[in-house]
Amino acid sequence: MGDYTVIIDPFMTPVAAEGIVKWIAAQKLPPVRYVINTHYHNDHVRCNQVFGSDVKIVASKITAELIASEEPKAIAAESNYAPGYCSRFTALKSEFKGDTLDGRFLVLKMMQPYFCALARSKNEIVTRIPDVTFEKKCSWATEESLKFWRWVPATHQAM
Repeated sequence: MGDYTVIIDPFMTPVAAEGIVKWIAAQKLPPVRYVINTHYHNDHVRCNQVFGSDVKIVASKITAELIASEEPKAIAAESNYAPGYCSRFTALKSEFKGDTLDGRFLVLKMMQPYFCALARSKNEIVTRIPDVTFEKKCSWATEESLKFWRWVPATHQAM
């Protein structure tokens, strides 16, 4: 943008977003002025809280409403299941004896830090609802991203 930096979907844990902010500063990029939430899932909105009031959080009206209604429920549910999933995925990952390029190991490699981050960050999360909303529908998808998402279900069926 030139005068400012825009972040889209700023990750799931405050530590991750703080890392983004430090990286932006180290690169001598302009300050963050906008954060865009493309949808309400935790790995897209949990880091809204890291940005000060001078940074506007932008989302569709329905996304903002879903963040407000679903995030508190998700955080409460995660506090029950995430620690157990973290332990189980950690054990499975350490016990895995197969090919580390096998899709099953790659799922373990992805899911173990995800659930462990949920378990660790639950007490740090403060839900920040977008400040700026819009009602018109728009698509963040590109033709390349659509090709990827068409591929994912077939891959998961094979596991």
